[in-house]
Amino acid sequence: MKIGDLVDDGLDNIGIIVEFGWFFPESSGKTRAYLVHFPDTTQNGWYSSYDLKLIHPPAEALCK
Repeated sequence: MKIGDLVDDGLDNIGIIVEFGWFFPESSGKTRAYLVHFPDTTQNGWYSSYDLKLIHPPAEALCK
């Protein structure tokens, strides 16, 4: 996933990735985190890739 991709959080909320970061869970090393903004701003926040599903294919896939 990359900045600008549209994602679904699994609860029928569609948002856009605006920033990358990292989670540091105690049980493992670091995990990629994504700051996602939604139309319902109460859902804005950091999500892991396990929480998100890419719903907008990358531009490269559309140009083939």
